[in-house]
Parts: sequence; C-alpha cells; structure tokens
Amino acid sequence: MKRLHLISALSAWLILSGCVSFDEIVKEQMKTDEQRDQERCSSYGFRIGTGGFGNCMLNLSAQREAEAANRRLAEAMSDIHWGPDDKERSFMRSGDSRFPVCSATSEDADLDVSSGRWYGKACRAQ
Repeated sequence: MKRLHLISALSAWLILSGCVSFDEIVKEQMKTDEQRDQERCSSYGFRIGTGGFGNCMLNLSAQREAEAANRRLAEAMSDIHWGPDDKERSFMRSGDSRFPVCSATSEDADLDVSSGRWYGKACRAQ
C-alpha cells in the first residue's frame, strides 16, 4: 500500500512539474547563473557590495553573453548552404597544399557532375 501511495505521489509530482512555463525555467536558470557567479566572485576574494564584486559579476555576465553569441554564430554558420562561388574557390585551390583534397568523405563536399571532381568550402578540388 505504501508503494502505491509513493508511486501516486511521484506521478502527480511529475505531471505537475510539467506545468512550469518556459519563462519560469529561464528565470530559474538566470537565478542559478547569478548564484554561481556570486559564488565564483566570492571565491576570488571579492566581497558582496563592493565595486570589485560588481565588476566581477558584470564580467562573468558579459562572458556568458559572448559565449552564447558565439554558439548562435556557429549554429548559423553551420546552416549556410554554399553556392557556386565556393565551387570556384575550391577549384582555384587545386594546387594549394594548405587545404585537404576534397573527397566523398569531406565535410560539406559536393560532386561537380560535369567534371567528376569533388569540391567544398574547406577543401581543394583534385
């Protein structure tokens, strides 16, 4: 019987925990980040309420924002589809040993069916 009550309580908790809004989750994450930042700045020797502590908090927040921006940029760059200019660049790099030779296994490589050569944004056509 105790087991049934425990399962019922756990099930109710799981169902109700799904009712949390996205905004509440974001606020909770921000609060967690702020608490983590406070602990970090305190561990550096800054005391709450001082200018140094405030600067430390601002720097950590700016660092987190920069990391988020870099992640967004990397995601956006991975979604870019490469056009005809990239084919030309790849063919122009044919003799440049700084770039690997394009092949079917090269990331984002395509086959130029007219010439039978592989090309890509980060490799050279063979």
